[in-house]
Amino acid sequence: AVLELLAPTLCELVADDNPELDGTVWPRNGMPLMRRCSMRRCGLVRFPLDFVEACKTTLAEIDLGENSIAALLPAGYNAPLALDALRVFKMDRNRLRDFPLAGAHTAFSAPALRVLDLSHNKIVTLG
Repeated sequence: AVLELLAPTLCELVADDNPELDGTVWPRNGMPLMRRCSMRRCGLVRFPLDFVEACKTTLAEIDLGENSIAALLPAGYNAPLALDALRVFKMDRNRLRDFPLAGAHTAFSAPALRVLDLSHNKIVTLG
């Protein structure tokens, strides 16, 4: 409820070290000013796609390190995830097996990306 009230003006969210936070509930009307989000060492088992889509035009940095995320996008997700403002993307120390970059089914594009940290995962396919 508090996040819903803050959503229209919130620019940065740091929620590190909250193991009960599973990333499934986000404000219904998006977060139009969100620039930076950090959710390290939380209870994330899935990539918070709803959150990222809610602020995809402004999100410049996201840190989801040290969670249990196994896939960037859910199975069967074919729509492009275009994050035009994203400059820093960290998903170190998760359980990723692949990371879908632009390709036949363009799953992820971030033309402004400068830092991509996928260290300490189980990546077999990059691209």
